[in-house]
Amino acid sequence: MKINILTYILVLVAMAFRLTPDLSAQDQGIINYTDKKSYEIGGIEIVGAETRDRNAIKSIANLKEGGKVQIPGPAIPAAIKSLLKLRLFDDVQIYQVKTEGNIVFLKIILVERPILSRWSYKGVKSSQQEDLNDVIKNILTKGGIVTDDQKDLAKTKIKEFYIEKGKLNVTVKVNEIAEESKNPSVRLEFIVDPKNRVKVEDIVFEGNKSFSSRKLRKQLDKTKRKGTLLKKSKYIEKEYQEDIKSLTKFYQKEGFKNMSITQDTTYINKDGNVMVNIKIDEGNRHYFRDIKWKGNTLYTNDYLYTILGIAKGDIYNPEITSKQTEIQLGR
Repeated sequence: MKINILTYILVLVAMAFRLTPDLSAQDQGIINYTDKKSYEIGGIEIVGAETRDRNAIKSIANLKEGGKVQIPGPAIPAAIKSLLKLRLFDDVQIYQVKTEGNIVFLKIILVERPILSRWSYKGVKSSQQEDLNDVIKNILTKGGIVTDDQKDLAKTKIKEFYIEKGKLNVTVKVNEIAEESKNPSVRLEFIVDPKNRVKVEDIVFEGNKSFSSRKLRKQLDKTKRKGTLLKKSKYIEKEYQEDIKSLTKFYQKEGFKNMSITQDTTYINKDGNVMVNIKIDEGNRHYFRDIKWKGNTLYTNDYLYTILGIAKGDIYNPEITSKQTEIQLGR
């Protein structure tokens, strides 16, 4: 949506003229903006946007035949603002056509936004075009008005589609191409350059005292650095966050139930690959001590120790405790 400032100024100038037989002030080039006068609206002519309901336009503009309007005054600028707020028009102008005594005749000129006939892609594999259609079908509507916000949102969603595939450097441009038809319509062409998939240059750990960095990298199932045997290196944010959770679970199963990742940083290096830095606070390792039973009327303590499979001094693993108890006791 754009407001032509020059047009808006000219509209105010035009509204300031009182088109009466007495033109002496105009002949002298003097416009008295302080001379406000209240008029009855004798008629409103609407030019452009032929398919739009005329009464609805007048109602939204809060201007109607028989109503009062002050010229100059706030009513005309407010009417222009209300119509532009609909985002149906590229430009709105309201002119004072003539006056007859205390009666004024107005003209509203509307430049309607073009409607969307279709959209297409350039630089996109045919196998992915349907996937992209599913991505933006709830944003763009064939036969609907095209706004800048819609185009920007569609571009963002297309970028997100490729970023989720590890192509972080994807670029998307959109061209608005006029179609030859009676009604103003446009075709949108999305120009996509996916670029190469971004790889992980290295994964560096800090604070890991109990396990080697090599062992910790193995816990990241989907985020692999370059050179990993039989694994493609790629960085996908969603998968990386899942791997971070897996790393935490690994530590917890090894008895570090208070382990935390204090910081994980990713950045692009000079070669365009991702560097990953993970800082860990392992905390203390926990072990099982004395295990006491309560309410065991059906089983002896020795039998429960046997089926639990955990002895004093074993590494604390909450998963083993819950799973074994549920399976052996039939929960």
